[in-house]
Amino acid sequence: MIDALYMKVREEGRVVSRGVMVCIGINEDGRRELLGMMLDATPKALKEEIHRPVRTILDAPDLNAARMMPEQTLAKYTDKATNKAMRILEEDFDDAAMVLCMPDKYRQRLRTTNAVERFNEEVRRREKVIRIFPNRESVIRLIGALMMELDERWNTERKVFDMAEYFEWRKARQKVSAKVTRIG
Repeated sequence: MIDALYMKVREEGRVVSRGVMVCIGINEDGRRELLGMMLDATPKALKEEIHRPVRTILDAPDLNAARMMPEQTLAKYTDKATNKAMRILEEDFDDAAMVLCMPDKYRQRLRTTNAVERFNEEVRRREKVIRIFPNRESVIRLIGALMMELDERWNTERKVFDMAEYFEWRKARQKVSAKVTRIG
């Protein structure tokens, strides 16, 4: 699960709005885990416009349908958005769309951003005190500290998923993949 939040940062003598993407996953124990963060890649002016086609990709009924959609987005926004944003969509598509391969039980829950929204609330609560960050590094320090704190808390909470069904699904999928490899 990935979500972005925008924060005011002082850069080169002016205040700019910078996005921070936060990524949360589910580990093999079935617990939430904070995987990392990255500074923004999409210009804020295009955030809403680019969000729609990317969301459509992730709402696709399956991975094959989703694979057809990035080309249209890349063609439309390569000139408008930074090359970095479009490169991320192109190079990291398989990682982002992996949720489309999962069994429905897991897929539906993973596609919601409730866990990420909870994290964003914690960031916003602390951001109110700071208002404008003096530099990008201060944003990274705050969010990094919150990520470590929340990750520790999540490790002691109840499991989000019972992973038994997932492991059965994965084992069956590996058997099919092995058969295809031997035949091919």
